[in-house]
Amino acid sequence: MNNFELASAALTDILLKEIPFSISLKEVFTKNEVSKESRALITGLVGCELRHHLLFRSLLKEKFGYTKEEEEKYIPIFLLLTNELYYHRFDFNQIVLNAAKMSDKPAKDLTAYINELKAKEKIIPSNVQEGSLEYLSLRFNTPLWLVKMWDKQYGRTTTFKVLKGNSKTSKITCGINTLVTSKDKLLESGNFAPSGIDNCLIYTGKEVLRSTNYSKYHNVYLEKMPYIDIINRLECDPFNKVAILSGYTNNLLLDYIFLKSPQTKIDVIVPEYRDYVALKNDVHQFKLNNVQLYDAKANVIESCLSEPVDLFFLLARNTNFENFNRMPDYFLQCKNQKLDPLINEQRYSLEEAYNALNVGGQLLYMIPTLNKKETSLLIKDFLLIHRDMSLVEEKHYMPFEDGESLMYYVKMIKTNHKYD
Repeated sequence: MNNFELASAALTDILLKEIPFSISLKEVFTKNEVSKESRALITGLVGCELRHHLLFRSLLKEKFGYTKEEEEKYIPIFLLLTNELYYHRFDFNQIVLNAAKMSDKPAKDLTAYINELKAKEKIIPSNVQEGSLEYLSLRFNTPLWLVKMWDKQYGRTTTFKVLKGNSKTSKITCGINTLVTSKDKLLESGNFAPSGIDNCLIYTGKEVLRSTNYSKYHNVYLEKMPYIDIINRLECDPFNKVAILSGYTNNLLLDYIFLKSPQTKIDVIVPEYRDYVALKNDVHQFKLNNVQLYDAKANVIESCLSEPVDLFFLLARNTNFENFNRMPDYFLQCKNQKLDPLINEQRYSLEEAYNALNVGGQLLYMIPTLNKKETSLLIKDFLLIHRDMSLVEEKHYMPFEDGESLMYYVKMIKTNHKYD
């Protein structure tokens, strides 16, 4: 199989079998002898297609009457459009022949269609009104239901800023291991730039950060700005007992436990087994002897804890809309029907955390998403039920702001008072 055929095989698995982007490519590369250069070409082509898939689907529906039921035969055409409109790495004559053979569309028809699109000033179908929600959905490769939800909850201006922010490649930000190095020393290396947040730098080096000595010797660790900013603002009073529900990928263990509170006893509940394995590795590498990990679901938080805690970091599983600019196929995984089960899980995880909290204890709810039903509205309902919980701080980090990252954060304290 040539590179175009391998890319088609990977995209078929992603679109038809809903196999994640990274896994589908890994399987294709494992089954076939593929050079490092070819792997990069195939990965780039498939990733680029996924970042424009909703537009390509709309274009082919307008031109050829594309339907979801016939998607498999259109996959080579998706990739042909990708290369000719955006990617420009494959030879046109070769891939148009491949696409024609694999899709049963004559090569001359595909060539004429490509030339027709290239001649247009704007390629979004003419029957889609510019500036409409459908137009924004196609332009930014975001499901229409989600664009409508954001527009209803946050307004058109914020929605547009979020969509535009999600379309950019995020900066690579990292926390500083202040036990072995310093901000000034890292800046002197020329591979880092300041971020505007203490203990957080932007990696600007050409080598993949995980492959550098900075990562190997634990000088820095990958982390998003909001997490570090929140930990920086956390009061430094020592806590006797801390608990964390870690429902999505983050480095809170290193942000807080390793650098901020190395002696405090920490219980960490992890609902996803893959994240549990990753955290177990961190505990071993950084010798976090004060950490106890539990592979357990959010509805059994209380049973994992032997005594009430003074500080609870609640990072519940969520829609994680921040992944739009990290994962090319996230728009496929982002489905409306997943919302209600996740919101229910967030609701009962809040209840579990509340029950596990000492009077005077702090509950920090941190969630990288943009949906008021998972954030402000959920917290409002929680506070109405639990009148002894006092709201101390609330902040929503947006992807179009300096941190280029999405995070809703709220801090609450459990008081002695229950008001009528």
